[in-house]
Amino acid sequence: MKRLIVDFSNLLWTTLLVGKDGENGKKIQHNGKEIYINSAQWGVDCAINNLVTCLNTLSLVPSDIIFVVETGNSKARRQAMYKAYKQNREERHPLLKENFQKAKDEILSLFGNLGATWVTQPHTEGDDVIAYLAERLDGEKIIYSTDGDLAQLLVRSDVMLWKSGTLVASNPYGDFDPTYIRVMKALVGDGNEYPGCPKFGPKKWEALLERYGRDATRYFLLREVPFGSDGDFRHAAVLRRANADLANDYGNLAQRVLSMIARNCEGRVPEPGAPGGEDEALLSAVGGLLPRLRDEMAVPAPHKALEAIWEVIGLANRWVDAQAPWTLRKTDPARMRSVLWVLAETVRQLAVLTQPFMPDASGKLLDQLAVPADARTFAALGDALAAGTALPAPQGVFPRLVEAG
Repeated sequence: MKRLIVDFSNLLWTTLLVGKDGENGKKIQHNGKEIYINSAQWGVDCAINNLVTCLNTLSLVPSDIIFVVETGNSKARRQAMYKAYKQNREERHPLLKENFQKAKDEILSLFGNLGATWVTQPHTEGDDVIAYLAERLDGEKIIYSTDGDLAQLLVRSDVMLWKSGTLVASNPYGDFDPTYIRVMKALVGDGNEYPGCPKFGPKKWEALLERYGRDATRYFLLREVPFGSDGDFRHAAVLRRANADLANDYGNLAQRVLSMIARNCEGRVPEPGAPGGEDEALLSAVGGLLPRLRDEMAVPAPHKALEAIWEVIGLANRWVDAQAPWTLRKTDPARMRSVLWVLAETVRQLAVLTQPFMPDASGKLLDQLAVPADARTFAALGDALAAGTALPAPQGVFPRLVEAG
């Protein structure tokens, strides 16, 4: 059985707002600007024409239609989770809303008499109802809508999309599982460049990246905001994460290790001795990260993945202090070289694993460890550092950030 699920609000607003009703439309001042309002009959005629074209193309009849109609406060459920949801949208002119209601009543009455069904769910947006129906109805479902968000339903083999007069069977935005696409659309903004995202625009986003850098911004968003949840963005919180986690923990670990190798091992990867139990404990900890990260990213929970990485970074920093290679330099140079090799190898594996989160800084760390470009994949995690490899002069990759004046 084939059903046509119509996003009714999308259908009717599109037909009411597109084109110009030269016979019964009128110009009206609204919020300080002139707008043109088409008549209710214009919306009815255009909607019927579009629906008839769709039905004929798909060899369907009116009784195959399910109209999904929003009633009441359709945004209430989402606003209960996020109070600012669509609050800044410009209010439509009362005459336009009146015409919408008239056209809605006429279309539902007309197609209802021809066997069409209409459904609604109070306090729920239409696309949520459509997603519910697409998942639970048997047979083939064709969704009538221009809403790009609904394209994610095309991951199902029994769902297609009728969009702007074309039948679409695959996601026009790419062949991927949309579960893993995260959009920080409510973070910052400066204009109304993107429909549905008030005050979101590229300028302030670019300013944020310029202020903190790509890696610190990416790290903060991925570590601080759990996937699927709203987050609290504050500049002080970015500074805290950037300085404590990146500069102090990760950056200080790498800088101490590379600097000691430069000073005490002639700038070359040191020769390790026979590994002891303490060495194996640290190497096992970093070596066991990849399966855990894959599990967390499959959720997806990138904040948990980063927590796992930082557990090993914390362990490595404590291990440096416990082994004290600066003391071993005088008392046991061979053991110092083994300790520094274990630490350098730990930093290498950490840098490979942090590439998806912080590509720039991770790449710089791998450069300083002389890791070839083709040896930076997860598959190469087992390719340990070769003793004697010449290393470039160490440089810090996570600068400390200060509050803007």
